[in-house]
Amino acid sequence: MSRGPRPSAVKFDAGLTVAGLSAPTVFNVSPDQIQVRPDFNPRGQHTPVADAFSEPALRALGESMRRDGVLTPLIVSQAAEGTYWLIAGERRLRAARLAGLTTLPVMLKTEQDAARLALVENLQRQNLNPVDETFGVFRLLSLETGLAPNELPAALRAALRDPGKDPHDLAARLESYGATSLEAWARHRPAFLKMTPGELAAVREGRLPWRTAAELTRLPEGEDRTALLRQAEADDLSTAQVGRRVRELQGSDAFAVRARQLLSEIKPARLTALSPERREQAERLLTELADLLRS
Repeated sequence: MSRGPRPSAVKFDAGLTVAGLSAPTVFNVSPDQIQVRPDFNPRGQHTPVADAFSEPALRALGESMRRDGVLTPLIVSQAAEGTYWLIAGERRLRAARLAGLTTLPVMLKTEQDAARLALVENLQRQNLNPVDETFGVFRLLSLETGLAPNELPAALRAALRDPGKDPHDLAARLESYGATSLEAWARHRPAFLKMTPGELAAVREGRLPWRTAAELTRLPEGEDRTALLRQAEADDLSTAQVGRRVRELQGSDAFAVRARQLLSEIKPARLTALSPERREQAERLLTELADLLRS
């Protein structure tokens, strides 16, 4: 199957993103005081654990830390009194324990900073799949703007239509993350939000190209869509083949399917995000549709 290009890759600039965090406090603690919290430490989710934490590599790192010191503090947040949750630096923590180090320098961050830094670290992973990359950026945008993830597509499209009206500075935030194009994030990445858990798993695991999964989102959720997902995987269908099958399934009911999709997209947040001229046009069209349905 022709896999097609993946969405524009994120090249994360941690310096720009972390610059806005609260001033750090660095001090020494025992490795035994640091607890690993999996949801803040995604290493091993995107890199095989055997590669990320191989004992020979950890022992070599531990010896280097014993010889040269720990050059970069671990990042932690406060847990119970006298203990800390690890945010970043799990390899160094494991290496320090193997090497028998009694203290480690740590940098204390707030819970909000912890969430932001965990997302930044996750987005810096090599070979990050497009699903986790997309949802990671959306979570970071949501955290920094206060917008819910399902409100981001409309806000991104509004910023793309009218760059002068971007109250949440989405374009600047994406640029600071290293995202190559506001247009790519406005036009393509929102498709991931419409995918079912099965489709997301298929893309995440490399069983289905993301563009093929995006074709499936044109169908309403249900048996037809699930069956087509299974067929696409089993028969190694191309994106074009899946697109044709979607159109066949829509068939004579294409108008009804399109109507349902359009109605699901008409949300107050999207309408209020329009420019005054486009909002006036939308109001005229809604009035015409209402008159048509009542006639």
